[in-house]
Parts: sequence; C-alpha cells; structure tokens
Amino acid sequence: MIGNETGIHAIASRIQKHGFICRKCGKCCSDTEEGDALVMVFPDEIHAIMNYTGLAWDDIAQPFPEVITINEKEVTFEWALIREGSRCRFLSDGVCSIYQVRPSICRTYPFMLEGHNLADPSFCNGIGYPISEEDALLLAADLIHRAEAEQQEEEKISSYVRQIQKTPGRRLLIDGEGITSIHG
Repeated sequence: MIGNETGIHAIASRIQKHGFICRKCGKCCSDTEEGDALVMVFPDEIHAIMNYTGLAWDDIAQPFPEVITINEKEVTFEWALIREGSRCRFLSDGVCSIYQVRPSICRTYPFMLEGHNLADPSFCNGIGYPISEEDALLLAADLIHRAEAEQQEEEKISSYVRQIQKTPGRRLLIDGEGITSIHG
C-alpha cells in the first residue's frame, strides 16, 4: 500500500500548501501544444465510461499513440480517450460530460505522486487557491488510489510483455486485460 495515515496526511498537507480549486476552465482537457492533454485510460475506466454513457469502447478510447518495438513487433501500451480536434471528446461547453466517472488522471490533475511524495503540480489556473483540509485529504486519497492502480496495471502488463514473441500480429496493444493485435 502506497499511503498510510501518516502518508495521506503528509500528501494532503503538501496539496494545501500548493492550494488548488478547479476553475472549470477546460484547459486541462485541451491541447496548448499537440498531445499535451492526451488522457491515458485503463480498461476498467473505459468500462465505467461505457456503463455511464452507453457508448461503445471504440467511441471512447483508441490505442495510445506512442509505439515501441519489442521482438520486432510494434507495441503500444494502454488506451487514450478519443479527441475531437485538440480537445477531449467529453469536454462539452467547457464542462466534463463524464465527470462522475472521469479517469483517475483527470480526477487527480494537476497533481501526481512520485514514489510516496507529491510531485510539484502541473501548470494549472487552479493552483494557488485555498483548499480545505477535507478536500485535500480526498484528493490525497485519490492520488494514492491512482498510484496503486497504476502499479497493479504495470504488473499485469509486465506479465503480458513476456508473451509477445508468441502473439500473432505485427502491431500489438497491451493493457491490463491482455494483448490485442491492432491495425496500423
């Protein structure tokens, strides 16, 4: 477990020192530079969005665009929310239309953990505004949950990477649910 009572309070305290309130500007959901607002999502997050919206997988996510070569096969890891132009397709009139089931990376933005410590936040117009202790604790808990989920996903992916040689197809996508041959 990444956080304990001491850890969550330390993270929340650092969040309070930075300060944060979402200004609902939508800038985090739109590119200022190409690809900077690309949202990586895990299969369980895609399933949650599917259940919430009634949309099909292919209407929500696409293979993450970064590709590496392993054993002469092009491999991408995980999925990215589909974009419409330079913005997330779920940004509607400046508001997230899937806010209740938004991915953990969105839920914890502009913060992330590096190991057990809070990294300096990404640029965001909401940094510097007072945040309550209760909201800071909730955000810290979300960060800890995100880090644990990322660790679990990474462990699953590592087990699948060892199977690449036996998997048919030239281009593969690997996520926590397995290996998929994709076109491209």
